[in-house]
Amino acid sequence: MKATPCLAVPLHSDQNGDAQREHKSHDAPGGDAQSRGARCGPRAWPRLYSQSRLAFELLAASASRQLTVVREQAEVALKLPAEHGFSFWEQHALFWRGWGLAAAGEATAGSATMRDAIESLQGMGVVNQRPFLLGLLADVYRRTETPTKALLLLDEALTIVDSTQERWFEAERHRLRAETLLTSSFRCPDQAKVSLHRALALAREQGARFWELRAATSLARIQRSRQAY
Repeated sequence: MKATPCLAVPLHSDQNGDAQREHKSHDAPGGDAQSRGARCGPRAWPRLYSQSRLAFELLAASASRQLTVVREQAEVALKLPAEHGFSFWEQHALFWRGWGLAAAGEATAGSATMRDAIESLQGMGVVNQRPFLLGLLADVYRRTETPTKALLLLDEALTIVDSTQERWFEAERHRLRAETLLTSSFRCPDQAKVSLHRALALAREQGARFWELRAATSLARIQRSRQAY
């Protein structure tokens, strides 16, 4: 694949760098479903709790690429009855099923399922977590040698973050951008380092140790590779 010149890849500076230090409840997985649950009455709460717990478990498992856990939990989530307007959760479960397929090597089917779920959530008017979901889909594209699509999705995620201020995933978005800039299609280590330093700064400002460690690991890998030549 022919490499794209680095100058053709735009760098985005954040217009609002004041990252939120707290992950507020409306930014957490299932925020919209929780507000709906309050209107559904106590009988809906146990099921709502189960789906909220699954959402966090899926998020954590995907970050550490625990493929088996993600696939099993996605199927569990899909089996929970879609009652009280919780189609939000159904689409998230389908998204994670797609992520599991892509991580297992079925990238075409997996990315299509992920994309369909994102579009369905958008059709429902759901904005919460959209930057996070776009970032995961972008990572699939990066891993399957379609980095231009990945960058477009990451840029879309940044635009949404600037509008909604849902910044809990922002550091990882910059790290994913850096990883994309390091693919064979771009080979832009200097621009990648800028994104990684931005990721580190955001993670430290937010006290997000997990995202900080991931960004630091990516940066160390770049430095080692450059020292090897």
